[in-house]
Amino acid sequence: MRSFLFLLSFLSLVTGCKNKSSLQTIPAVDNFRVEMDVNASKKDDFTVYYNETNNLDFSGDYAQWKGIEGGKDETVTIDMPKGVIPTDIRLDFGVNKEQQYVTVKNIKFSYNTSAFTIKGSDFFKFFNEDKNFKTETDTVQGTLKIMAQDGIYKTPYFYPSQQLHDAIKDLTKV
Repeated sequence: MRSFLFLLSFLSLVTGCKNKSSLQTIPAVDNFRVEMDVNASKKDDFTVYYNETNNLDFSGDYAQWKGIEGGKDETVTIDMPKGVIPTDIRLDFGVNKEQQYVTVKNIKFSYNTSAFTIKGSDFFKFFNEDKNFKTETDTVQGTLKIMAQDGIYKTPYFYPSQQLHDAIKDLTKV
């Protein structure tokens, strides 16, 4: 009996002293959501292209657009249409030809109560690098900077890697 009381006291002490602030609960998200923490030099529009067919064919029929103000840190939240569970995603960072730069701090993908976040500096682990676009990765700050090249800002778009495809598949398992 004495051992039982000791064990009961010990267990209540251990479970009662958990560091509650380190636990992260994610509110349920009805739709698949992409949140990008970015800073762009000018007002612009970002696009998330998606498909549900396990291929890299993207069209404007399957795209969600979101405007940004520019000149400050912003969180761009793009929700997929209700019932859409993408298998692949392409990101386009603006169409403004006068854009000087876009800094990507992180990108969060959410579905139901699950989420995963990639730092800007890890961007090319999840998206294929395209040498047509000038980029700088800052591993200390954890950011990716997309810049105008020779004074011209071409709409930078990035296709998903297999790692992103697999991460989305894990995230959306029902």
